[in-house]
Amino acid sequence: MKNYFLIVLQLSLLLILLLSSCKDIINSDENINKYDIHYNYVLTDQTHNVIMPLHVGNNWIFNVKEFKSGSFVREYFDTIKVVNELLQNNEKWFEVMWINDINSILYLTNTDAGLWMKCNICDNRSTLEAQYPSLSSPYLACKYDDMHTIVYNDTTEQYEEMNYEFYRWTNIDNFSGVVVPAGSFNGLKFINGLEDKSTKVKFSLSYIPYYVPDLGPIKFEYYVLSSKVDSSNLNLLYELIRYELYE
Repeated sequence: MKNYFLIVLQLSLLLILLLSSCKDIINSDENINKYDIHYNYVLTDQTHNVIMPLHVGNNWIFNVKEFKSGSFVREYFDTIKVVNELLQNNEKWFEVMWINDINSILYLTNTDAGLWMKCNICDNRSTLEAQYPSLSSPYLACKYDDMHTIVYNDTTEQYEEMNYEFYRWTNIDNFSGVVVPAGSFNGLKFINGLEDKSTKVKFSLSYIPYYVPDLGPIKFEYYVLSSKVDSSNLNLLYELIRYELYE
């Protein structure tokens, strides 16, 4: 009987150790699941009950204001346009002319997780651009390797061009009554920040898009990166002027 109780005690201790180890792995910063992004399937209907309706011909025209160190630099127009529908790995994707670069072609689709984006000139890097708010927040949106960017150096108090490896984390927040030239809207904004992969240092306010479900983007804010919130400067402001959507 004594041996029986010893065996039960040993098994109980082993089970506790295993559960504790599993908990440590799940909560570990090095856990691969914490730094994993994926979707399960692409939605059949890409125009209803989605973050951004995708159909060939859909377009969004923006007024853009550029700033540097808090001062206005210039103003111009930019456009997002869905130009083609195609199959990739038997999934429906859309070729989209994106803002901020006349030669920028991205591939977008709406999935069970949210709006997914792939970049054709950056090794098909995948980004969960806008996740559905019913899921977790903040969420891991993307992994950047050898990213060329401008970062505010807190020591020298200067902006520097640097190459980094980043995780992009996104918080989801509701907005209401946001006014742009196209009107007043309610929707979701996605507050993005970057985390240095090696040092875990976080940089604030890199990119904030505003999306209205079933209408698409109405506003984008691009910031110069900084590890200090109060020294992050607005670089580009996109505001929707007009849009065309097709069924």
